[in-house]
This record gives sequence, C-alpha cells and structure tokens, in this order.
Amino acid sequence: MESKGGVYLQGTPYVPGLVSGVLQWGMGGLGAGKLCVLSHKDIGLIVQGPQADEQALARKFHGAGIIAVGGAPLSHSMIRLFSLGVPTVIVSSEQLMGLSDGTPLILDGATGLVSDSSQATSAASRIEPLIPRPGASVMTADSAPVRLSASVSGTFGVANAVARGAASIGLVRSEYLLPPDDRSPNADYFESVFEGLCNAARPLPLTVRLVNIAAGKSFNSQVGMSGAQRTLGARGSQLYSIESVHRIFKAQVEPAARNFIQSSRCTIFLRLRSKQWADLPRDIIYRSCCRTSGDWRHTDTGDPRLSGL
Repeated sequence: MESKGGVYLQGTPYVPGLVSGVLQWGMGGLGAGKLCVLSHKDIGLIVQGPQADEQALARKFHGAGIIAVGGAPLSHSMIRLFSLGVPTVIVSSEQLMGLSDGTPLILDGATGLVSDSSQATSAASRIEPLIPRPGASVMTADSAPVRLSASVSGTFGVANAVARGAASIGLVRSEYLLPPDDRSPNADYFESVFEGLCNAARPLPLTVRLVNIAAGKSFNSQVGMSGAQRTLGARGSQLYSIESVHRIFKAQVEPAARNFIQSSRCTIFLRLRSKQWADLPRDIIYRSCCRTSGDWRHTDTGDPRLSGL
C-alpha cells in the first residue's frame, strides 16, 4: 500500500532476513537485488520443479527476497524457503494494490514489513536476535525453554540450521535428495549423500525420513508413477509396492543404516499409514541394520501412521 508517507506494507513474517531491492512481479526477475512477488503456484513451480536440487535453488534465490501472495505457510513449497533461508513475507493481493515493478523497497522477513527507505527501521536501530549455541534450547519471554529443530531437504539446509543455532536436525526429507537429473539413484549415491548429511550436522542429532512421496513434490516423474497412482491419495510407505518407489527405498536403507545406526546421534524414520503397510519396510530395514551393525531398535508411538525406526 502506498500513501503520502511512503510505502508501508505490514505482512506476515515468514523467513527472517533483510533485503533491499526493487519490486519484481513474477518469476522472470528472480535474483539478487529483487523483491519478487510470487503466488503460491509460482513458488511451487520454482522449488518443486524437476531440476530443483538444493544447490541450484540456493544460487537462484541468493540475494533475493520473496513477497508471497497468499502462501500456505506449512505447504511443501513454502517450507522449502525456510530450509534455503530465503527472506520471505506473506501478504494478500489487496495489500499490493498500487505498487509497480521497479519500486525500490526493503523487505524484513523477521517483522513482516515491506516498505520504502522512509518507513524502514534503520540498520543501526535494529536489534538482531542472538544466535543460540547449536544444540541448545532458546528461552521464551516467560523463561520457558524451547528446542528449535530444523526441517530440511539436504546438506545446504543442514549446514544453514547448524549455523543458525538449531537444537537438532529434526527432519531431513530424503525424497528431495534425489539427483537433479532423471537418473534412478542407487545405494552408492545415497551412501555419499548420507555421509555428507552426517558430516554437515555435527554436532547436532539428525533424523532422516526415508522416501515419502506425496502430491505436490518434485520427484514423481523420476520414480515412474502413473497419473492414477499420483491422484488416488496414497503416499509414503503405501507406495512402496510400486517397483520404482520400492527401488529407491531399498537403495536408501542400507546406506542409512551404515551411516546412522553406528551413531547415537542419528535416527532413521519411516512414515507409515497402516499396519498392513509396515511389515515389508520393517523387514527390509531389520535385515539391513543387522548386516550393518548387528543392532536393531525401533520405537512405535502407538499411532499406526507414525513409527520411528
């Protein structure tokens, strides 16, 4: 919204960070020095595209800020902006009325403010929050300890979380670890990837969820699922009976066991929808873990949809 006093747009804070740049509508101008106005669909096309590996996305978003129009904060697309550390504010389309391409603005992802220089808080007067020691809890205003864990999609997100003082890597979404091309990854590929995750996470504990396919993610074309299979609502381990999905699952299990079971910091996690789907994955993981370390432990929350292995 533009007034006589300048531009002052109070949105919803999403990803912290301060970016100065010029307003750019749409995906065409994404890059350093641009505050890009993107719809939820636009963001999905960028971060869920078939070539959307983490390093390529980090380069694409470097130096940019995102003004997300009506973005769903917990959608698959939006949470990837967290993992990448892209300063982001969520606004409504009505709030952007009267603004045009090329307007110089400042975006503050921590406060949700998008404004011109006359309205922005000066850098000198900003109070930046202290970054906690990695692995430590943070304290609320009423002195209650809170452990902030990161949900990430690769080694870039892991390193970012460690640098920003996360208490742990609460979830690595391994479906985003697939190669950026159409190759079907094998065990050697995942061995290298999982080793990199473990190294990047030190000294934090790390949880990796084995491949969990669902609507709105980028890898369906890589695993050879038909349109009918994608739209019937099945997800996660319910799809392990599909040969191409099962092949990726098996390629992950033994490298995960080799890298994680040997470390008390690391956990393998499976999302299970019903007991009937649990038998095959558990049997395969059991054999892989015994071959690797001779040790096997699993915990069950009591909810058949969710088990930690």
